[in-house]
Amino acid sequence: GIADYQNNPQNHPVTMKIESGGSSDYFMGFNRATGVNIDNDEADDEVTIVQVNGSNGLDYSQSYLRATLRQGETYRISNYKGSGKNLLITAETININANPGFAVVSLNFDNANVNPPTPQPTPLRPTPLPTTSAPTRACGNDVCLASENDVICPADCADVELRTWSNDVGARAAEGIMFTVQAKRPLAITGISSFTQTTDNALTQIYTRPGGYILYADSENGWDLVFDDTIQHNGNSVLTEMPFANNQRVVIPSGAVQSFYIYTPSRLRYREEGTEGQEIQSNESLIFNAGRAIAVTKWDVPGSNVVSPRVLSGILTYDAIESANPATPAPTRNPTQPPTTGPTNQPLTPSPTSPPTNAPTNAPTSAPTSAPTNVPTSAPTNAPTNAPTNAPTAQPTLNPTSSPTLGCGNGFCEADESGDTCPEDCLDLILIPSEVGGNGAYGTMFSVTALERDVEITSINFHASQSAGVQVQVYTRRGSFEGFELTEDGWDLIFDSPITTNGRSDPNVLDGFNVVVPSGETQSFFLYIEGESIRVMYEPLANIEQTPFSNGPLRFDQGIGKMSKFIAGDESLLYSGRILHGQITYNVVNIANVPTPSPTNAPTNTPTNAPTNAPTNAPFNAPTNAPTNAPTNAPTNAPTNVPTNAPINAPTNGPTNAPTNVPTNAPTNVPTNAPTNAPTNIPTNAPTLAPMTGPTPSPTSPPTAKPTFGTAVCGNDICEPTEDSISCPGDCTDIKLAASPDGGSGAEGIMFEVNAVRDVTITSLDFHCATGVSSNVDVEVYSKPGSFDGFEGDVTAWQLIHQDTILTNRRNTPTPLNGFDTSIFVRGGTTHSFYLYTPNKIMYLTPSNLASGELAYNDGNVQLFAGVGVTEVKFSSTSSNIVSPRVFRGSISYDAGSCGNGICD
Repeated sequence: GIADYQNNPQNHPVTMKIESGGSSDYFMGFNRATGVNIDNDEADDEVTIVQVNGSNGLDYSQSYLRATLRQGETYRISNYKGSGKNLLITAETININANPGFAVVSLNFDNANVNPPTPQPTPLRPTPLPTTSAPTRACGNDVCLASENDVICPADCADVELRTWSNDVGARAAEGIMFTVQAKRPLAITGISSFTQTTDNALTQIYTRPGGYILYADSENGWDLVFDDTIQHNGNSVLTEMPFANNQRVVIPSGAVQSFYIYTPSRLRYREEGTEGQEIQSNESLIFNAGRAIAVTKWDVPGSNVVSPRVLSGILTYDAIESANPATPAPTRNPTQPPTTGPTNQPLTPSPTSPPTNAPTNAPTSAPTSAPTNVPTSAPTNAPTNAPTNAPTAQPTLNPTSSPTLGCGNGFCEADESGDTCPEDCLDLILIPSEVGGNGAYGTMFSVTALERDVEITSINFHASQSAGVQVQVYTRRGSFEGFELTEDGWDLIFDSPITTNGRSDPNVLDGFNVVVPSGETQSFFLYIEGESIRVMYEPLANIEQTPFSNGPLRFDQGIGKMSKFIAGDESLLYSGRILHGQITYNVVNIANVPTPSPTNAPTNTPTNAPTNAPTNAPFNAPTNAPTNAPTNAPTNAPTNVPTNAPINAPTNGPTNAPTNVPTNAPTNVPTNAPTNAPTNIPTNAPTLAPMTGPTPSPTSPPTAKPTFGTAVCGNDICEPTEDSISCPGDCTDIKLAASPDGGSGAEGIMFEVNAVRDVTITSLDFHCATGVSSNVDVEVYSKPGSFDGFEGDVTAWQLIHQDTILTNRRNTPTPLNGFDTSIFVRGGTTHSFYLYTPNKIMYLTPSNLASGELAYNDGNVQLFAGVGVTEVKFSSTSSNIVSPRVFRGSISYDAGSCGNGICD
């Protein structure tokens, strides 16, 4: 690394240049975290790959960090030098214990068939993969083959040892060390040996659990105690053996991860090597990973001193077994010993039960002894079974074996509770995928699944690589992200805002969205930071192991890192097995009770079309054409509309029993010859707010379309069926049908159909452009009568009705076209198609409940249907260029009942 530039006796290269065939070459180095590099912000002791933007690296130019590699990780340069083939860069070995530290990197062009180096053998076992031909399949060759196990070949497969150190055992020590192992085949750990700091008799305990330990480091909850004894410690030169009893050996299925925690006040020797979770040693059956040390207290609690990475110096002993399917679903490794204060060598009962087998039954019997003791022991065993005996211990187990008492306020969101009925238990729940994050990329994708409950995602917290002002975006889609890693199609943008990140230590909160995930469904998210320097932090899967992970209603499934946003075909910028360092906040809801954010046909909470408390049939508090507060005794010269059965629209202060046959002056509106009923004998000075009969002041349910009224009133912001843009331009001109307000996906074009319920003239569109900043773009709008289906690639079927270069707003602010060059008249009951195109991409919604051609929005005059997106080319009938269904994001402007544009006929 650069920090060891002057400490390089073998004259190894510090930086290596990889020619790209152009001016944008790659440079590779080792980011050794020492000396001047001791305060790295990221990628400590990792291989870095940087690409320059021109100048061949010989002059000043912009550079980009393309990848950071841990040991065993690979970066791919696609189409290397225009060959159509890949160049693979792999960090084969990283050694920071040497002086100076170094990394061995291999470059492989087009998957060349090379002989891999022989893995470094452990002194106690032969190399698992010899460079010569495969060993003879015979027991006794010191290799436990896949066809062998500890029963048929104990010489090769029983009491096998994996040594966890190579040279020195380390000079430091701690009271506790946690680490993980991974089984390559079914096996059973039968003991652990370690070097200790002192030579003495001391308590030694070994805990284990399936999966990772990150979320279980603070207490013995979730752990099984498999070794608990006071033993002689042999110091730092002779191993101290800690063999498990036959009924306590730890069975690990093939591919599974198992955690161990060794604790003793005499302290255990360790080394500082690699990174936490990184593979340190392995053989044909088992992988041993770096872990962490707890120096002051037994568990990771406030006041403890937790340090990582730390590597136990010792030996793991195991048997390679035929199967790892213990009958007990989640047991301690065997039932506990008889619950006496100090267990004797023989059970207390005269007729004890048979010794437990290596694989226990599904649950111990209710009364394990034939005559249990009358009084429970004063202290429970350290590791009670999941199904305890009938006689309770003096203190309850740490994890209750039965469900807690049901009821709101008990800290559990029960099956019959939700955020509506029990907010204290079911709102603002938190799922933490990973509490650590040593790696990062510009973005991360992940999926979550709602387990048997409807949930609502309300915020995502993440850690960034450093503090800076950045633009953060969050996309989401229903279902898995697999197959959608490299395309924006299928994603909806739900968060797009500048923030100032807090750096690695403190999380950044992204909220303001509500993503509902129905029970049993999967939802994916893509968190991305715009720019080339700040990263979203995550932890590799090998360090977490606990996936899928859930805390009840919600499960975190999987994740990847992304070094680019959406670049088709560039899989080299994807890193699989990455777990978000942060948390997901959610509510448990009932979807039936969740209001639709953007209802399709229903009006808003205060619909413009619904009658107000003073419906339009009744005069307003200060009605036009209504009498003044002090009216004359005769009806006004200009009576209002035809009186209703109980008219109050045009009363007088003191009318006769019947209105005069002829008004005193010619009325502006012609009344009927005889009103249906006489006005009230003594009307009030001001009309009432609601008529005595007719519509109720507040309708019992929202109307599904525009309400009809006995009389059209121009100026009420409602274009009545009897009005049009000529008779009432204030109500019937420049009406907007608001389509989808949401939609994070986009393409160069979108085609959709509208159906005119009545005669309308489509005059303009407002749309959302995909550009992140305001910019000048070219826009074209085409139209055709009828459906677009079958005409996606036929330019001759379309009429160009608008063409312009406009200044767009940012993607979350609509951009108006300010009127078509040619407006389009659509006769009531007919369908017309529109096609909006711009090379800069148009945003749309990808609906989960609609197909192309199904009704999406309706305002009573115009109906909008789901359409299709058109990618890459302007007109294409190729299926790969057509994405469906898509709903236009924006609004449609129209005039009602007007054909004054010259093309009505």
